[in-house]
Amino acid sequence: MKTIVLVSLLVIYLDGNCQVRSSHSLNDKLTDLKGEPLLAGNAIYEDGSPFYSTDFQRGTLILNNGKKYSDILVKLNLMNDKIHYQQQDGKTERVTSADIVRDVSFIDPEQKDTVHFRSRYPAISKNDLKTFYLVLADGKMQLLKQMKRVLIEEKNFNSATITRRFDTEKGYFIFINGQMQKIKRTKSSVLELIEDEKKGKVEQFISDNGLTVKGDSDFAKIVSYYNSL
Repeated sequence: MKTIVLVSLLVIYLDGNCQVRSSHSLNDKLTDLKGEPLLAGNAIYEDGSPFYSTDFQRGTLILNNGKKYSDILVKLNLMNDKIHYQQQDGKTERVTSADIVRDVSFIDPEQKDTVHFRSRYPAISKNDLKTFYLVLADGKMQLLKQMKRVLIEEKNFNSATITRRFDTEKGYFIFINGQMQKIKRTKSSVLELIEDEKKGKVEQFISDNGLTVKGDSDFAKIVSYYNSL
């Protein structure tokens, strides 16, 4: 029954004739990103993907109304913050409607661990309620990471070859007391947000564990420890 409800709530067909089309295939465009026409002799090459993982991964969706759907094949488009999933037939690919899904989690095929993305945070910079963030640490202080896919188009002078590649722009945010703040991945940026009576304990934790914050793991450990106090 949940699967039927999910279909009715979430989806629209990707293609009018029900044939699945890759959402990141741009070869059917008649112009390049500058609006210039593509000639018949143009060769187009794409490097990368707008998705966190190009393949579907088994995961869980939580809707804005709190309903939870598990064991679904999903993948997250980091260029437009939309979630794609497959029907039980394994053939039909669908995309969620905007403002429906709050959380999505699935197995990272490289790290072999579950990653958790969440939306519905207050608008900041160019981000809005529909923006998905990777949750690095959860609790009263939430450490969030945005990984925005950006399409770059390159064409050499007098060349018919067009290369389209996806770059990833990364940013870190703290959500606390109902407010979003963009921060740098440094110890001081987190310590500035911690109340004085707990700052000493956090600084001691950083020192005792030799945390350098050169990676996301150290960054997340600091925030998780603060949340435990």
